[in-house]
Amino acid sequence: MLERAKEKIRIWFSKVDFKKLGPIGFSKKGNKSEIVSFGPRGGESKIFKQDGEGLLKKFIDEKKSALGPRTEDIIAEDRDTTIEQRQRLKEAEIQLQQAKTLSSQREEEKKQVEALSQKIEKTDAQIDALQDKYGSNLESEAELRRLQQLKKNYETDLENRKKALDSLTKKKQETWKKNKKRSTVSAPASRQKKLKQTPWKKGSTKQNRWTT
Repeated sequence: MLERAKEKIRIWFSKVDFKKLGPIGFSKKGNKSEIVSFGPRGGESKIFKQDGEGLLKKFIDEKKSALGPRTEDIIAEDRDTTIEQRQRLKEAEIQLQQAKTLSSQREEEKKQVEALSQKIEKTDAQIDALQDKYGSNLESEAELRRLQQLKKNYETDLENRKKALDSLTKKKQETWKKNKKRSTVSAPASRQKKLKQTPWKKGSTKQNRWTT
């Protein structure tokens, strides 16, 4: 009978600490078949409602520290944690995809920078060769101007590519920092909040079930 009573309490408060709760047993003063909680001075406190379908509010208030959070609160909190974890996983997958995209774009920009640098070097060599061969010959001026303009265009494009590369590098670093910060969080925020027992609002059907 006593074990069954404990099981009932455990159904409603799954984290109950019976050592902290104190002794319970059959009443010595009232109904001898009624299970009560004994106080340090021999006092008795009723535990269950008359219909046995809940615990008395007075008992819950007096023993809330030993009872711990309600089972239904734990279930709700776990459900919220699961939802939060799924959301965090989804965000992490998005961040990972963004990091991959940024890495790919950054590698492409690096290739473009290297290619433009090579084109500028090649154009420089062509300009030097042209000047060495013809000097200030009028026949070479048009080709020289073309090569100089081509070099200028390459240099402008190279400067823009370098800026784009710097921007992608910065974005990649920021994404990496976000992912690192996310991975170092030990538990969701909902786990960091201590469950508090609060009386049900007046008129609530849950209040009618749990308290009198």
